[in-house]
Amino acid sequence: MARVAFLLLMMTGLLSLLGCSEPELPSDTAAEAENPLDACPDSPNCVRISLFYDAAPDALFEAAQQAVDEVGAASMTVDAEARRLEATFRAFVFTDDVAMAVTTADARSLLHVRSASRVGRDDLGVNSRRVARLLEALEL
Repeated sequence: MARVAFLLLMMTGLLSLLGCSEPELPSDTAAEAENPLDACPDSPNCVRISLFYDAAPDALFEAAQQAVDEVGAASMTVDAEARRLEATFRAFVFTDDVAMAVTTADARSLLHVRSASRVGRDDLGVNSRRVARLLEALEL
């Protein structure tokens, strides 16, 4: 038990040294209304956003898959027909879940992203930073 407490203390210290500020994520209220992914619980360890893109839905979904690969998912399950994917990411001993979906509205494509920690209440900004990296990795 003392070993686990020590490891958690060390990880918290390391994360504070690396910087735990949460990035400012883009948001679009109109796009968010169309989000088919599960809502986040009332805790800071989950991020859910939706954004419009001027790209074909299939091209956007392909770019999303490549972004998940690039950011380093431990595993990914793809439903190409539904344009949905689910991935897991490891952060030290913690596992986080990411879901992405591409839909259309108003003749535009929407990318929906949800990243959530499986345990705990606070993730020290890990999910926000992951979503920011995924959005940066999108190559359209």
